Amino acid sequence: MMNNGHKRTCRILYVVQPERPGGAEISTLLLLSRLDRRKFVPIVLVPPDSPLEKDFQRMGVKTVGFVLPRIKTSNPFSVPFRLGRFIKTCLQIRNIIKQHSVQIVHAVSNKRTAAYGIVSARLAKVRSIWTVRELQRDKAFDWLLLSGADKVIAVSNAVKACFKSNSIDGKMEMIYNAVDLDAFDSEMKSFGSFRAKWGLQEDKFIVAIASRLVPIKRHTLFLKAASYVLKQEPSIAFVVIGDPKFDKDQSYIQSLKSFCHDLGIKDSVQFVGFEKNIPRMMLSIDVLTLCCENEPFGRVVVEARAMGKPFFALNSPEQREIIVDGKSGVLVPPGDPIALAEAILELYKDDKLRHRIGEAGRQRIQNVFTVQRHLEAHERVYEQVMASNI
Repeated sequence: MMNNGHKRTCRILYVVQPERPGGAEISTLLLLSRLDRRKFVPIVLVPPDSPLEKDFQRMGVKTVGFVLPRIKTSNPFSVPFRLGRFIKTCLQIRNIIKQHSVQIVHAVSNKRTAAYGIVSARLAKVRSIWTVRELQRDKAFDWLLLSGADKVIAVSNAVKACFKSNSIDGKMEMIYNAVDLDAFDSEMKSFGSFRAKWGLQEDKFIVAIASRLVPIKRHTLFLKAASYVLKQEPSIAFVVIGDPKFDKDQSYIQSLKSFCHDLGIKDSVQFVGFEKNIPRMMLSIDVLTLCCENEPFGRVVVEARAMGKPFFALNSPEQREIIVDGKSGVLVPPGDPIALAEAILELYKDDKLRHRIGEAGRQRIQNVFTVQRHLEAHERVYEQVMASNI
């Protein structure tokens, strides 16, 4: 137990799996950079020798190199093998938990990390927490995860509503992702470096999409809107930022480049890959878009607004939770590239409107999505989990 009179530290094993940081991993890096080490000792289970492992090590966080095997399969004949491997892996993680005297296992990346984290914690007889960052449901699998975890953190009210059920109401918390406003100080003037790197002039008006290069992110909608915009304003540049999550998704990049060629816009669209320095990336663009219809939180939305950048997203319950349409961002009808293009053109032509929306967005970040709130909420959950008899 942790209370005011008991100064015992709590050792937490964070289960993180992608080799390169996406939204979940960036949030975890930020959380651990501010975590009170007098109360909480973080240990991270992460793929060995990966860029992400090095990021944690640079922060002085202990890491344990470990790769979690895939669980799901479309081949029914491989189910017994995968189940046996899953159990073997959980037993290995149980040993890591015991070796490092871990008291809480916190799965932060996806359902695979949740399954391994929750089951391993049960085997080791310690607490477990799952941060839910998605809206896709697999009811039977989700029920097992939600029932097994001692606490569940949703990254938005939309996610909380999606996973809510009477049996887990008491164990769900909502904690928004946060951004480090100091790192996103809009007074920084270093944006020229990325524009030069991208082969774009300093005075170019740049519209970007930043996300994993996977079909669910709807890059084709962005490119269709770009085609419409370029017919009226051919000087505008469009930038696709991000890389595939898996090697098998490399073909998706080629399909997008072919799509640009078919639309006749290949010379106006740059594919620049993953950019690790998010503040500098945001400073290098003028407008950012999000084209995914089922984005559970949209960390990139918050990052853009932290830099005072106008932002376009599809009009969905998830984005209405973060963006006040016409004030701190612009919401457009889902699946409508012409509406997105017209919104881009409106902001391109109106400097004052861009500035007003950008400033309002930054102000909302300062009010709602601060690191301090994010940190305090997590530390409170850790203390509750340790002090309770859940």
